[in-house]
Amino acid sequence: MSHAAHPTAELHDLADGRLDADVRLRVEQHVRDCAECQREWEAITAVKRAVARLPQVAVPLGFDAKLAEALDAVANEQPATTSGETSQRDRPATRPPAQWHTPWTRWAAPIGIAATLIVVATLAWWPRSTNLPSRAAADMADYTAGRLEMASLEGDASALNRYFAERVSFPVRVFDLGMMGYTLVGGRVQTLGDHESALWVYRGSNGSLICQMYPGSAAELPPTQETRTANGFTFLVFHEMGGTQVFWQEGAVVCVLASTLPPEDVIQLAIAKAMKP
Repeated sequence: MSHAAHPTAELHDLADGRLDADVRLRVEQHVRDCAECQREWEAITAVKRAVARLPQVAVPLGFDAKLAEALDAVANEQPATTSGETSQRDRPATRPPAQWHTPWTRWAAPIGIAATLIVVATLAWWPRSTNLPSRAAADMADYTAGRLEMASLEGDASALNRYFAERVSFPVRVFDLGMMGYTLVGGRVQTLGDHESALWVYRGSNGSLICQMYPGSAAELPPTQETRTANGFTFLVFHEMGGTQVFWQEGAVVCVLASTLPPEDVIQLAIAKAMKP
């Protein structure tokens, strides 16, 4: 893929995990080699991180109809005339000021405000569960950028298990992955969507892994066409923001492994980590 043909549309598809594996690799390679696309990719992922962090509330019943009605009222509104003022249609035709050359510009501000309300309302209405892969990807991006700090720097699995046992109400199992070449960095308690989550980080020579566990059901996750079955588990695979997020159910707890490592490496590490409760 040449620099003359920047994969603008594919960057958005890459961020949303909609690319086939071969196309994804080609686009990722282009982004690594192209400074312009790197800047655009950083802007796209920054927006996705911001959206993933937005607070979410339920939209009142009938909100969409009321919003449509309000937009219609704005579009149909005519400017009022004061007493004694000549109406627009009675005035002689004159060339309008330069800033009003296009008819729609007088409505640009109110329509822009309404469009913003639509976006905010849509984000608020969208079920929390659909954001979980994006939120896991945002946590990975934040950690890589130094924005996600660990509250505990325990590098021992037993000590980190004790840390979580004192702070969360669900069972957490932190494993030592030293035999696989990954060292524990530390952990923290936070939220993933509206779920209380235990998060911890592994670091290897080729990159980092973030593991999270939260009480809930994998059925809350958005649909994905990529799944794996191994050792009695079903692994749901997502590709958000240039990384891979693998979710699976362990009893009443959902686990997720997120990383920017090669997708197959992340999937195999998730399979190796999964354990029956």
